[in-house]
Parts: sequence; C-alpha cells; structure tokens
Amino acid sequence: MADDDRDVSQSVAGVGRYDPEAGRASGARRGRKPREKKKPKKPTDRYLTNVAKWYIERYNPCSGGLRRALMKRVNKGLREHGGDRDEAIEVMEGVVKKMVDNGTINDLSFARRWVASYHRRGVTLRDIAQRLRAKGVPRTVIDEAIKELEEAAEHDPALQAAVAYVRRRRFGPWRMDPRKREERREKDLAAMARAGHRYHIAKRVLELETLEDYLTLEEEIRD
Repeated sequence: MADDDRDVSQSVAGVGRYDPEAGRASGARRGRKPREKKKPKKPTDRYLTNVAKWYIERYNPCSGGLRRALMKRVNKGLREHGGDRDEAIEVMEGVVKKMVDNGTINDLSFARRWVASYHRRGVTLRDIAQRLRAKGVPRTVIDEAIKELEEAAEHDPALQAAVAYVRRRRFGPWRMDPRKREERREKDLAAMARAGHRYHIAKRVLELETLEDYLTLEEEIRD
C-alpha cells in the first residue's frame, strides 16, 4: 500500500491523522525539485521575436492579439530590468510589423475565418464585428471580411444566422412538445433579441410549426 493510502486508511480507522505535508516530503526525498519561477527577460528584438513565433504557432492570432501578448512580456521585462518604455514599445511594434510584412500574420485571413465560424453558429453580423474588435482586429479589416460574406451569400445572412441560432439553442420547432414550445415562445424570442437578431426574422423562424418546416427553410437558404 502507498504511504498516502496508509495515512488515509489510518485516519479513517481512527489510528492516525492524515498529514498533507507527508506527500510533499516523500516527493522531496525522491529527488524532485520545486520548479523555479523564471525571471522575465529583457524585451529585446531577439527575445520578442522568439516569443512572437511561439505565440503565433500556438494561437494563430491577429496582429492585435500578438501585440497584447508581447506587451505583457514588455511590461514584465521593464519591471524586472528597467529601461526606456518608449524604446521597448518601438521594438515590440517592429516585431509585430515584421510578422505582418512576412505574411506570418494575416489579419484579413484571421477575420474571414472567424466571421465564417461565428456566422455558422448563429451570431449576428453586428455581434461578429464586436467580437473581432475585442480580439484586436482592425475595424477596416472587419468591415472588409463582413462585406465579403454578405456579397458571397445567396440569401439573407441575417436569416441564415437566425436559423443557425435556433438550431444551436434548440428553440422553436426543435422543441418537440408543442405545449412547451408555446410556453417558451416569448422567452425564446426575447433570447434571440438579446443575441441581436431582428424581431421579424426571429419571429419567422420561431413560428415554424414543425421540424420539417425548419429543415426545409434551412436547406433553402444554405449557400
């Protein structure tokens, strides 16, 4: 039986008490060393470039997201080592620009990917724009990505988003019990309004009588 198991069983039997330090002590005896916290490094071009490459490979961000991540490293480095803040920020901006110029980061591709993903999940175009701004995507890039989606759509993107939202939340015709569907109609409508869907569109989708009607509409408006 392991030491920790013996301690627990003794405590339960009333023979002894469980010592939470016992496991830590045994770990130390086995040669484990506590992990030392790494000190922040100076925000040099080389260091920030390495951080940028790692961050891009792991998170595939937009330029704004990368800038935020690097800014955290800059702040930590300045607190630890001191230095001129303006110069450090200039170095950081140079790294961000380098990643954009060499194509490692592409804000438009990032925006296109998220616009399509959010739209498939039933997020309205207005909310999509807000979410992308929160991620640090430039407004002009957001506008271009959304415009591309609108121009490529053969049907109303607002209706497509509402249909996708109803499916994801299992509203309206997805409620198999007609009584429950009627009871929840107003609450479902209010939820769609809070999510940014226009009233007449939300009402149209929620008032579909059967799941078959819903699936027919979904098929009709799919690009």
